[in-house]
Amino acid sequence: MLGGGIGNMIDRIFRHGEVVDFINLSFMNFPVFNVADCAVCIGAGLLILYFIIGMINDEKEKRAKTAIAKQQTFVVSADPRTTTEKINVSEQKQEASDDSVSADGEH
Repeated sequence: MLGGGIGNMIDRIFRHGEVVDFINLSFMNFPVFNVADCAVCIGAGLLILYFIIGMINDEKEKRAKTAIAKQQTFVVSADPRTTTEKINVSEQKQEASDDSVSADGEH
């Protein structure tokens, strides 16, 4: 895109504000254009395609991370003993800290 824009700018500077268009598709009713115009249009199209593909890839990564997180959550909650043990360990730690606070009489 930048090359096409620079090409048209050079034409405008050295040709007193005019751009030389030399590609004429006489077999169809289409405006006359030049190589710089092609470069600008192709570059813009590729840039749009790049962003669309990037958005699609980002969405795929997001879905994959969500699926992995759901699998990990399922694995953790699949065995109720594991979850219960974790809760009991947390409760024991809390009870131990409560006992130490009451034994010291401080804190």
